[in-house]
Amino acid sequence: MDENRIRENLELFAFPRLSGTLYEKKAFNIAKEKIEEMNLNPEIQTFKFSTFYSRIYPKIAFPLVFWVFFTFYLNLSLIFVLVSLFLTILIFIPFFIITRKPENIKIGKIFESQNLYVKLSPLTSENLKSSQESEKINIFFMAHLDSKGQRITARTRGLSIFFWTISLFANLIILVLRLVLSSFYFLFTLIGIIPLTISLITTVILSSNTTNNKSKGVVDNASGIACVLELLNYFSIKKNELRDYNLWFVFTGAEESGTMGIRSFYKTISVINPIKSIVNNFESLGKSVNIVASKNNLKNNLGYYNFLINKAKEYNFKTFINPLPLGIHTDGIYLFQKNFNLIEYGSSEVGKFMHSEYDSLENVDVSVLKKLCKFIVDSLEYYK
Repeated sequence: MDENRIRENLELFAFPRLSGTLYEKKAFNIAKEKIEEMNLNPEIQTFKFSTFYSRIYPKIAFPLVFWVFFTFYLNLSLIFVLVSLFLTILIFIPFFIITRKPENIKIGKIFESQNLYVKLSPLTSENLKSSQESEKINIFFMAHLDSKGQRITARTRGLSIFFWTISLFANLIILVLRLVLSSFYFLFTLIGIIPLTISLITTVILSSNTTNNKSKGVVDNASGIACVLELLNYFSIKKNELRDYNLWFVFTGAEESGTMGIRSFYKTISVINPIKSIVNNFESLGKSVNIVASKNNLKNNLGYYNFLINKAKEYNFKTFINPLPLGIHTDGIYLFQKNFNLIEYGSSEVGKFMHSEYDSLENVDVSVLKKLCKFIVDSLEYYK
C-alpha cells in the first residue's frame, strides 16, 4: 500500500462534482484514466435519472405526514378529519407508488450519469458453465464518484430525521391515549403540543433543505474512491490475486441522487447469488474507521465475519451490526436490501462536514486510509 498514491488520488478528486454535471463527468474521466494506467480496461455503464426522488419527494412526503397528525390533533370535526385524510392520501399514494422504483421516474429534469467498474477474475466466464459462475464468491469494493453540497449538513439532517420519527411515535401514542382516556382529553392535548412542535420544526428543516455544488466531497466520497483505487492497484498484481474469486471494483455515479448508480449497476449483477457475495462499501471516511456489517453475514458468512472481527480488534477498528436493511441511503444499503452480505466502512466524526463547504482535505487522515486498505487485504487472507 502506497500512502503517497492514496494522498494523490484523494487530492485529485477533492473538487465539487454534483451528479449529472460536467464535474461528475470529470471525476469519472479521472477514475477511468487511473484504471487504464494499471493496464486494465474498465467497463462503462451509462444511465439517465431524475432528481425527483432525492430532492422533490422529501419536500412532499414530510409535510404530508405531519399534516395527517396535525389533522387528528386538531380534531375539529369528523367531516374535517375524513376529508383532510382523504385528500392527503389521494395526493400521497401516487408519489409513494412511483418512488418504489425511483430509477424509473421520468418526472422533472432528466440527467445522465455513469458507472465505472472492473472485474478481476482468474477464469473468464467463457471457461465456466453459467451455473458454476453463479456459485462463485463475488467480492465487491465500491465507492461513489459524485458529491453534493446541501443547505443542511448531514449530521443536522440525521438528527432531524431521528427527532421527527420519535415525535411522530409520541404523537401517535398521545392521540390513542386521548381517544381511550377521554376524561384526560385536555391534559393529553397539552402534552401533545411538545412532540407536535418538535415534529413541525424538524419537518420545516427537512423540507427546506436544498442541494448545491459547493462541497469538495473529500470525506464523501473521495476518501472511498482513493481506497478502491488502491485496492484495485494491489489486486491487479498477479501475485496478489485471489484465486477462484471474482473481484469487482465499482465506482458509481449519482449516489447522492437517490443511489441511482447502484440501481443501474444491479442489473449487471442480478444473476449473482447474493448469499455468496461480499460487498465492501466505502462511505465517508475521515480520521477513524467504523465497520458496520449487515446481520445476514452472521447466517451466510459467519466464518469470514468472525475472522474480520478479530482482525478489526487487532487494528483497533470499531465494529457494529446493522440488524435491518434500512438507514441512510447508501449504495451498500441498496444491495443489502437485495440480500447481499454488506460491510460498510465509515467514520463517526464526519457528519458535521458531509455535504457542506467544510468537507475538505484536512478532515481525512491518509494514514488511516492506508491502514484500512491493509486491513481489508489482511482480512481477505481468509479466502487464500
